[in-house]
Amino acid sequence: MFADFDAYFVKNNRDGMKTVLLLTAVRYPESGQDTCGIDPYYFTSQNAYNNTKKLIENIKSKGYFAQKANDVYLKQLAAEMGIGSIGLNTICVTEEFGSFFEMEAICTDMPLEESTKMPAPVSCTNCMNCMNACPTGAITPDGFARENCLRNHMLSGKPVPEHMREKMGQRLIGCSICRDVCPNNKGKKLMGAILPVDLTEVFSLEDMLDTEGKSVHQKRREEILGSNLVRRERLCAQAIIIAANAQRKDLIGHIKKLVGHKNPAIAQHALWAQAKLEREG
Repeated sequence: MFADFDAYFVKNNRDGMKTVLLLTAVRYPESGQDTCGIDPYYFTSQNAYNNTKKLIENIKSKGYFAQKANDVYLKQLAAEMGIGSIGLNTICVTEEFGSFFEMEAICTDMPLEESTKMPAPVSCTNCMNCMNACPTGAITPDGFARENCLRNHMLSGKPVPEHMREKMGQRLIGCSICRDVCPNNKGKKLMGAILPVDLTEVFSLEDMLDTEGKSVHQKRREEILGSNLVRRERLCAQAIIIAANAQRKDLIGHIKKLVGHKNPAIAQHALWAQAKLEREG
């Protein structure tokens, strides 16, 4: 029943229900494969979401109650169950997967034995590697400054602060710098991800910069990453930053058309990108 997940843990609740924490390991593509600026975590996240929905329907088909545990703070649940701990970068880390995994949780009355054998405990070493590596100073000894995190501004629908735009590089969604330098992640990155064969076509900059026509790729984008992340105007705003940072002078005509766009993020990013491409050309 839990074959679609890499690990699961069961906790008995006071009301007789059970909370099942589901872990799915992130798998990365082999070197040289183009992810179109998408961190593989987001492919894993969408797969975990779909597999959780399928699991709930499976449990219901057997006559039991099941639903997503939407009111559960997953990182805290993992820490309370002794599965992992929360690092300085606010990301949960476990002994088996490091922080290269995605979590989902369900509540059910299905008879399941409570987990008693837990992974070996692991905790943040306070090495400060993540703090020193973060390009925007989002991680500090006093806590996590979300407003300084690159990921926080990607596909947010709002204009990205100008001082952050070049630091985003060619990322569409996701930043794993703090994960990559964490000593608890050493040797934990799993390879062998199978990327969608149509990825480069579906997430081409030319197509994402076009907000007027109805993209034939929109439904496919939603299947790959989920509808919330791939809203057309949000994709366009981020694609403008990528095009400028990639020195895609062949796209400057597309960008100029967007300078007066009604969406503030698109308009501001386009004005910045046009100036950058013309200045560096």
